[in-house]
Amino acid sequence: MDYIKIKNYKCFLDNKINFKKITILAGANSVGKSSVIQTILLLRQAIEKLKKNKTENVTEQFKIILNGIYGLNLGSSDQIFSANGSGSEITFAIPLDNSEMCFRFNVNNDKIYLDFIDSMSELGKKVRNTGRETIFHDYFYYLNAERFGPRSIQEILEMDKIGVGINGENTGYVYDVNFNKNICENRAFIGNESKILLFQKQVEFWLDYITPGVKFKVDKIPDVNLVKMQLNRPAFDTNYSSPYNSGFGISYVLPIIISGLTAVKDSLLVVENPEAHLHPGGQSRIGEFLARIANSGVQVILETHSEHVVNGIKKAALKGLIDTDSILINFFELSKDRDRVALHELTLTRDAELNEWPKGFFDQESDDIRELFRLRKERRTMQ
Repeated sequence: MDYIKIKNYKCFLDNKINFKKITILAGANSVGKSSVIQTILLLRQAIEKLKKNKTENVTEQFKIILNGIYGLNLGSSDQIFSANGSGSEITFAIPLDNSEMCFRFNVNNDKIYLDFIDSMSELGKKVRNTGRETIFHDYFYYLNAERFGPRSIQEILEMDKIGVGINGENTGYVYDVNFNKNICENRAFIGNESKILLFQKQVEFWLDYITPGVKFKVDKIPDVNLVKMQLNRPAFDTNYSSPYNSGFGISYVLPIIISGLTAVKDSLLVVENPEAHLHPGGQSRIGEFLARIANSGVQVILETHSEHVVNGIKKAALKGLIDTDSILINFFELSKDRDRVALHELTLTRDAELNEWPKGFFDQESDDIRELFRLRKERRTMQ
């Protein structure tokens, strides 16, 4: 998926958002990052509805639900229509072969859904005849920023086409069904000199790399359709115990690792805030992990507030795990007049340096250091 064109949706009056193998959405709060992901989720919902419909003569207007599906909570259609938008349509367009597929939706006052405007039969025919790449793929993976915290017990939910679930609620099941399978070699942990490709070992390798010193195991309880997860820290000389004893970091990162290792080639993996509850070192390494997954044939889109994640992706490029040309950073900010969203497309040089560094892009540390220096100097002069 090279791009999405968005018209009349929230802060986007008429914008084109580009993507590469791995795309980072960065910027301050409430400047459009989540709106891009919401667009992807609404498009995916539309595509899934069209895929399920096998009838060519469709006259019914399909409804795209704004709340509940994929964790969306968008309210009503008039709440997502651009305040300065024109007409009464929200339009999304994505590339298809040598042309575009356009999805037009009618805004129905305060309804909690959107109606397709275009012919369902024509759109459906195009979707069903499309190859199985990225957003059109049978498999689609999305991890919400609000993932499940520590859980000793997880219900077995057979949702293989969406992987671990939007909140990581299906992590135990996906781990269990892939336990004795092999992963793709180009997703294997680099430090794995023995070339072990067994899924359960690779999960251990990557988890130990991102959150060192943690082991875990999953036991299936088939009679009650549950899986039990336990964690262990050998350095603490304790037995396996409840995840509640190990905090949120492991519970938040494990679904990302398992999603990356099991995602079907040519599919799309969307992750919000991969850095959540991780130490800065772990944030950098999860960035490196996601870059490796992106280079293995899974398109990755991530939203982050962490410069450590971005630096981890840069390190992956310098290690030869992904080309710098395959990395794109979309940096969103308010315009000077604060009346619209400005988008900066940041690319990397061969040495993994940014082609530009706009003000506000992960420069808070340097700003704080300058301010601390100034405040210390003022204090000394007053003494």
